[in-house]
Amino acid sequence: MRQNAGANPRRNPRTAPLRSVGCPGYAALGGPGNRGHRGPAALRILALKLFGLPPDLQRPKTPLRLRACNTLGMALRKTKIIATIGPACDEPRTLASMIEAGMNVARINLSHGTFDEQRARIERVRSAAQQKEANLAILIDTRGFEIRTGPVEGGGAVLVAGQPFALHCTPTAGDEHGVSVSFNGIAEILKVGDRVVIDDGKIELVVSALRQGRVDCEVTCGGTLRDRKGVNLPDTQLIRDDLDEGSHADLDFAAEIAADYVAASFVQTGKDVDEIRRHLESRQTTIPIIAKIENGLGVQNLETIIERANGAMVARGDLGVELPVTQLPHIQKHIIRTTVSRGKPVITATQMLDSMERNPRPTRAEVSDVANAILDGSSAIMLSGETAAGLHPVEAVSTMAELALSAEASLEEYGTLQNVVGNPSDAIVEAVAQAAITMAKHIDAAAIIALTDTGFTARSISKFRPHCPIFAVTGSESVRRRLAMNWGVTPILYPGHGDDDESIEFAVRYGSERGHLRPRDVIVATAGRSQMSGGTDMIQVRRV
Repeated sequence: MRQNAGANPRRNPRTAPLRSVGCPGYAALGGPGNRGHRGPAALRILALKLFGLPPDLQRPKTPLRLRACNTLGMALRKTKIIATIGPACDEPRTLASMIEAGMNVARINLSHGTFDEQRARIERVRSAAQQKEANLAILIDTRGFEIRTGPVEGGGAVLVAGQPFALHCTPTAGDEHGVSVSFNGIAEILKVGDRVVIDDGKIELVVSALRQGRVDCEVTCGGTLRDRKGVNLPDTQLIRDDLDEGSHADLDFAAEIAADYVAASFVQTGKDVDEIRRHLESRQTTIPIIAKIENGLGVQNLETIIERANGAMVARGDLGVELPVTQLPHIQKHIIRTTVSRGKPVITATQMLDSMERNPRPTRAEVSDVANAILDGSSAIMLSGETAAGLHPVEAVSTMAELALSAEASLEEYGTLQNVVGNPSDAIVEAVAQAAITMAKHIDAAAIIALTDTGFTARSISKFRPHCPIFAVTGSESVRRRLAMNWGVTPILYPGHGDDDESIEFAVRYGSERGHLRPRDVIVATAGRSQMSGGTDMIQVRRV
């Protein structure tokens, strides 16, 4: 921010109430001196740099970090938190506490439980959110084509390295000698010497013989085998051309309960995304698709997958099994940067606070992992077993929120997405978004207010990771919920039908009433209500 704006001899002071940036020659440069004129955003920034900001617009110089510490509410935390809902957090009181602690998105994992159980779970989540007047999105995580073990007698069996163990293609009660798997064609695609990895690498087998309806193995890495654990075949490339019956049922369920997002498992090509989208459209829904990148093919085809999906998930559990674990840090950064550069949200998931399933505090390594995922540019960070089955679900969410706030204080210094590449297909909207962010940084704005019908404006601004919160004002309840996933965005539902000025004032009141804005703060507002995605073309600067 210019420190001596008042000493600039070219700037004429202006004391009238602000409706747009006030500086000489600004209207001639395209400034919106009246509401009807919209000039080029780049010229408005030039005017700011040439003439400075009038003293009456300069906000009190409170450090951004201090503002974050002194102000209440989730809006100040830019990285969103996804929590998996399961038996450990089923009670309404626990769900309410998780919302208070900072949960933005509730993940429903269809790999566990029946549709009826998950439907009841979703009803409890939505009821808790309504009671807390919280904006909460529902993410349905589909099974996709995954292989899982069947039930194990007594809930668990101990496997020891060196012992024989069988995988059965037909339903068989599991024990220390063998277990059934959900894919009855597994014996046809494996060969002797192939590895079989169970439960994200906790147990490893090597194929010793192939028989009719059975795969004989030797345990090379032992552990406790429990019910319905994931099975990976890192030495086998399995490509399926069509959605299976289970995937259809999962997508139908997501459409039925009006999910805000679908996380599609084991996406390997752009064609996979297209097929999922066609099925959702056949159910008269446009639920956004988060593509879970879980194997080598998904990484190889990342560009086309991200182009067709609405976001991505770094599914580190399967990635760390399917690919050499030493490549995982690089792959994580690659997926995050590629997704954010397209202006789409990206989730980092798996074992982020894994020890908190058992312990009330995270390990030092987990603290660093969460912080680095945020510094890499993650839009959201996800808790799985920590909340679904752990002993401390509320503490896991609150710990994640505290770690996120701490890491975000270092984003400008250590973050990796300060110079993210633009998307040429959205050049006009991105130019306006960058202009708004540049202006906000130059004048140390307290917030950017984005008026949006579809959420596209807010997502475009979020892509460039501004220093201040983004207040996204929309008249759509579904858009409001979906924006709960986007980095730095605080969605605000505007119930009225007023013009842009009224919508902006509504957002200012919202921020002021919650302590996010103070008198004499400066905000940047952007809009372009063309009733279509990508119609943003206006920027204003206002004083609270």
